[in-house]
Amino acid sequence: MFPTSETQDLQVTLHHAVYPGVDLNHHFKTHSYKNKVVLISGAAGRLGRTTALFYARCGASLSLLSNSIQQLSGLKSIILEVVPGANVATFKTDVRVVRQVQAAIEGTAALFGRLDMCLALSSLEPLANLQSPIAEPDPYAWWDVLETNVRGVYNVAHFSMPYLEQNQGYFLMMSSPFAAQLFPAACPFSVSRDALSRMNEYIAQNHPKIKSFTVSPGFLPEDNMEYSVQTGSRDSIDEAELSAATIIRLTSGKDDWLTGRFVSSNWDLDELELAWKDLVLKQDALVHRLLLPVRPPIGSKK
Repeated sequence: MFPTSETQDLQVTLHHAVYPGVDLNHHFKTHSYKNKVVLISGAAGRLGRTTALFYARCGASLSLLSNSIQQLSGLKSIILEVVPGANVATFKTDVRVVRQVQAAIEGTAALFGRLDMCLALSSLEPLANLQSPIAEPDPYAWWDVLETNVRGVYNVAHFSMPYLEQNQGYFLMMSSPFAAQLFPAACPFSVSRDALSRMNEYIAQNHPKIKSFTVSPGFLPEDNMEYSVQTGSRDSIDEAELSAATIIRLTSGKDDWLTGRFVSSNWDLDELELAWKDLVLKQDALVHRLLLPVRPPIGSKK
């Protein structure tokens, strides 16, 4: 009755590595994010590490959140080795715990005096343990995915919004190719990503000074390699550098017309704007919608 593994993509060039449209060399050379403060939750993950390093090379000050202080310390050392003198703060934070998130974000604002970009990258993806119908897996394990991927993102959004509004900043959440399709083994993960698409629309509606996006990183090796191989849903694995570069482009002001919408790192963003911008805005596309049946006019051919 329902498709279970079809991927939906716009008719644009699909990329799996950094391409000219998201090349960051100019930002690296000019330190174009100097005086900007970027907070990243889930900073110890593959995408978080790569994105943090890229922002540091662009001149930004960083606030890095993770529930592993050892991984945060290691990441900070790597950043300072590549970018000596970079401003990097770390906060041991479980995004599911309200007061820890509050302390980290308020601590960031107190330390740096502002907050310009907030990237909610924390993600729990125990796909291998949940490849069964909804009634079969451990309900606590199933719900843990929602606790991290939805409640954790909400906590970060809740406490960061007042600071982001002051600077007309950016808020980004992770989505996934799983968000809009039914995959047998990814039920809680898909539900969580679908929920974030709706949350993204509410942020854009309720906080118009903030530019908000849900961004799919594609299939990153540490996250989805096992599942993508099993389903054959992708022919190749995507590089974290592509998603990190896409995120930095989205926070540059070049693509603010996409606020409140879903964006795939695989899409060629220049082609997206050239070929699809007018239709996306006219039809209010790339958002979460309920598809309703439409009856043909009486007397017309079916």
